[in-house]
Amino acid sequence: MDIGERQIRPLWLDEASTYWTTRETWLALLGQVGTDGSPPFYFVIVKAFTVVCGESEFALRLPSLVATLGLIPALYVLGWRLGGTRTGLLAAALGTVSPLVH
Repeated sequence: MDIGERQIRPLWLDEASTYWTTRETWLALLGQVGTDGSPPFYFVIVKAFTVVCGESEFALRLPSLVATLGLIPALYVLGWRLGGTRTGLLAAALGTVSPLVH
């Protein structure tokens, strides 16, 4: 593969499961809230994204990307409020490199 080409990673099993789950009706999704260990309303949020953005891999991954991008500044603000600027920067840095976030 050339350096200029984009490498496409196929859907993982959990993403494929999310795809099939979000094909349910809105009412069926609301009935499943909190039953499978996912955060409450996760599939409802993903379905909303797929309605707007289509059912592409990007649309399935977009809610997680948005949440991750919002987490870093939230960690900074929380750390800053609890311990000052250094604590805020440390919290944001740890969130940025955390394998659990990725």
